[in-house]
Amino acid sequence: MTAQELKNSILQLAIQGKLVKQDPNDEPASVLLEKIKEEREKLIKEKKIKREKYSEIYKDPTDNHYYEKFEDGTVNDISENIPFDIPDSWKWIHFGELFYAQSGLSYKKDNLAIKTDNMFTIFRGGNIGDGEYFYKGDDLQISEQFVKDNTILKKNCYITPSVTSIEHIGKIALIDVDLVQTVAGGFVLIIYPILENVDLLTYFLYALSSKYHKDNCKKITNKSGQAFYNLSREKLMQLLLPLPPIEEQKRIAERIKLFLPFINNYNKINDKLEILNSRYKDELKKSILQYAIQGKLVKQNPNDEPADKLIERILEEKRQLMKDKKIKKENLSVIYKDTDNQFYEKFDDGKVVNITDEISLDIPNSWQWVRLKSLSTLISDGTHKTPRYVSTGIPFISVKDISTGILNFNDTKYITSEEHIQLVKRCKPEKNDILICRIGTLGKALKINTDIEFSIFVSLGLIKLIDIRLADYIVYVINSTYGFNWIEKYKVGGGTHTFKINLENLREMLIPIPPLNEQNKMVLKTKQLFNYIK
Repeated sequence: MTAQELKNSILQLAIQGKLVKQDPNDEPASVLLEKIKEEREKLIKEKKIKREKYSEIYKDPTDNHYYEKFEDGTVNDISENIPFDIPDSWKWIHFGELFYAQSGLSYKKDNLAIKTDNMFTIFRGGNIGDGEYFYKGDDLQISEQFVKDNTILKKNCYITPSVTSIEHIGKIALIDVDLVQTVAGGFVLIIYPILENVDLLTYFLYALSSKYHKDNCKKITNKSGQAFYNLSREKLMQLLLPLPPIEEQKRIAERIKLFLPFINNYNKINDKLEILNSRYKDELKKSILQYAIQGKLVKQNPNDEPADKLIERILEEKRQLMKDKKIKKENLSVIYKDTDNQFYEKFDDGKVVNITDEISLDIPNSWQWVRLKSLSTLISDGTHKTPRYVSTGIPFISVKDISTGILNFNDTKYITSEEHIQLVKRCKPEKNDILICRIGTLGKALKINTDIEFSIFVSLGLIKLIDIRLADYIVYVINSTYGFNWIEKYKVGGGTHTFKINLENLREMLIPIPPLNEQNKMVLKTKQLFNYIK
């Protein structure tokens, strides 16, 4: 069980009335609810909020069903909507009976360029964590002249992302002091309590941080673009919340506060174990790949067509592409082992070079060494200029989006279609191409398995193969111990400069190629073993 799972369990017990004992002397939640109703009427008279339809939810002891009674007298059986039972002293309520909400500040991009002596920080979704808020180094600033008073973050309100990636939907923070120089952005909801009670606010910070509430928030979102989701304010107001007596809220909050240091300590220990476990898994995967690319993972079949025939066909296809002027002309080569046990590289122009010092692995006789560039129509990188980002559009991928070994669109940036069209004229990522991290986090490679269009930054290299059937295997070569050692040998930078792999070195990388049938068996076996490691 992770620390987050442990915290989720504790919060779930809390909102079900199972974390602390009920006290029959507590004033029931129904009394608290009446106080909230009185306060709501005051706010309506003061025209701070609008009058909306409200209802009362109750449990009928005669049939143990839950009913919702509206102000016009209508009664509906809502038993199917109640997710769990709560103590008799508690009440089920709608979110809108406790809170009202508004969107943050809307502004034009041009407004941000105006600098004055009185600037306000704009909180966006990235400033909201699980139960906390924080300032960041890249926070946007806006001049006071564009700020509306009701978007300034004041004590005793909550903030939650309203337009964000799905994993951030439901995150919430309580503003515990007046943030006089900070506003919520337009994609953030500001949630105000109808009754400003410190104990109620503290309890509901935990209740609204529960997995139950986060899951409910995710259910009422609408997808916007390829990766963003909209949290509907109207649907949020209708979500069901369990309301305990105020005294029990205090006890629950105190108990959770008592648990939190233990959870945090558990999290630190668990993180260390996860790091060790991750390193162990990474090293084990590298070892499997190393066995694979040395021909030790599956048996060789003497009936398989040897790799030199495969390489010969690929080189002939590349020569034809060069002849047709579809790709740039290169001096291609064939690598062979001579009778003196030395490795030689013979080029199309007739030159022969002894490359024995470059060969670091023993491979089976049916295999063949080849330069990566000989297998490819293009080895390039993404744009060297930072594009203009937009809120929605074409995904723009960098190292962070593939460094886990998976192409992840959840936290990517976006560019316009027009800019994308210009960028792919030089470097167009397509399904079955290979991406490789070449700046910063080095060497992680993956095969593109999606038809989603995207552009890439300079930190990523792109490899377009002549025969896409080799893609999985070549990814394994790059991610193996052999690939890691090759990167360590040829990387440049260090000190005050970021490490990187130059494209020219990448093009010259030596790849041990097995017969195609053996490659297929190897890839299948490797995937099976990786599934066991998960």
